[in-house]
Amino acid sequence: MKAQLNNRLKNRLSVVLVLFALTAAQALAENTLMLVKTSKSEAVVEFSNVDPVAGIQFTINTKGNVALKSFQSGDRIVAGGWEAYYFLKNDLTLNVIMLAPYRASFSGGKGVIAKISFESNDGAADTNKLFFSRTVLCDVNAKDISFSTVDLVLSAATQDVPLFFSLGQNFPNPFNPSTTLTYKLEQPARVTLVIYDVIGRAIKTLASQYQFQGQYNVKWESVDEQGHKVPSGMYIARLQVENQSVTKKMLLTK
Repeated sequence: MKAQLNNRLKNRLSVVLVLFALTAAQALAENTLMLVKTSKSEAVVEFSNVDPVAGIQFTINTKGNVALKSFQSGDRIVAGGWEAYYFLKNDLTLNVIMLAPYRASFSGGKGVIAKISFESNDGAADTNKLFFSRTVLCDVNAKDISFSTVDLVLSAATQDVPLFFSLGQNFPNPFNPSTTLTYKLEQPARVTLVIYDVIGRAIKTLASQYQFQGQYNVKWESVDEQGHKVPSGMYIARLQVENQSVTKKMLLTK
């Protein structure tokens, strides 16, 4: 009798663990487009993905006293060699299509794919808004990929104060096998410093933490996350401080 109870408990526990694993996997398997305000007149589209993505389409709409002004490709699009096409239909609607190089795709990662400038008059928290519509993600075979979106509500009470920081050019540059990146924070902030290759793949995370005001020097030994030496070529260092980012190109020679 006791053995039967133990077996039943083990079976139920196994089922619970399997369900938990599936739920966790579903939570991790998330591709997200997020509108993030970076200043009083600019927002970015931050894209994080776990599935390979070769095409992105979305429309940015506004609600309330918000007028769209301009579009610019984000650092992740530029670093990956993607093509971005946009049409500012009017100051309320912006249509965007982004395509990877032939038979290429974004592997898992996170970064800014678009920068959007706008004008906004103060209003109620639920009045002024930027939001997504007609959004599509696809792989290299043009098959749809599941995703979620996060819209942006604008209000005087929640306006972000721009952070002040800088990223210096790596030294030496060109380099082999190591180089040093120096950045400066004018105030405490959450910081990530990641090296990407020219097609937008994250190669090595050099910093990912909350840091205090000051100057920081970080050395890269031209290795990836597994400690393997990377091939010669152009690489992109991207420093993200809260919701703002800056990049520097680096050349590794052999």
